[in-house]
Amino acid sequence: EFRDTEVRVLRTLPPIEDGAGYASIDNYTYTLVVDRGHVTPPGGGIIDVTGSVMTIPDLRIKPAPARFTLKTESTITAALSLLDEKPFEFLKKAGRPVDVAEGRARAVTLLDLTLAPKIRPQDVGYQVTAELLDVASDRVAPGRRLTAGRLQLRADRAGLEIWGPAVLSEVPMELRWRQGFAPADKGRSRAEGTMELSPRALDAFSVALPKGSVAGTGKGRFTLDLVEGAAPAFRLT
Repeated sequence: EFRDTEVRVLRTLPPIEDGAGYASIDNYTYTLVVDRGHVTPPGGGIIDVTGSVMTIPDLRIKPAPARFTLKTESTITAALSLLDEKPFEFLKKAGRPVDVAEGRARAVTLLDLTLAPKIRPQDVGYQVTAELLDVASDRVAPGRRLTAGRLQLRADRAGLEIWGPAVLSEVPMELRWRQGFAPADKGRSRAEGTMELSPRALDAFSVALPKGSVAGTGKGRFTLDLVEGAAPAFRLT
């Protein structure tokens, strides 16, 4: 067992502070479990990492492969601040600030690496899945407010994706935003989904039809291609 411990997962990430838990060896498998601890990223406050686990499947292999399962709960800003550190740098790659939204985040981050003397960011495999709760933002679409009770996030070396039901300028929609991390995707992303078509949607997005010419509700499918330095390309069907 251990307590009052500092545990560093990667040199590029902030350490787990005030750590408590236990480690075990069973038939050449090493397991370390964090029962209590937190990390402090550059912004957004502390991140609770209770329940995180490190596993080395076979101690006889040198250098040994290992997997870290980081279970985190924090503000969205803190979670994105951590995910903007190396080896991730998700927000830098997407060209977005870490404080793009308010709310809470529950995430599971898988880190696969070999415990060699020197570990470079490119030597680390990773995959992140997260729930974003009680989301609110005025920065996703400047001049408009986006809210969502629960959004899903997934990220890996290929790209970053966020999806779920949301409300933008009081108009309900289902949306999915994706940012690829390939060189050809730099400065480009796409949002797509379905949205309510109704008088309030026309008013919200300044569609200039005569007052009273539209009644009732319908549904439209949209795509929004975003290119840095150019006007968005919008299509509604």
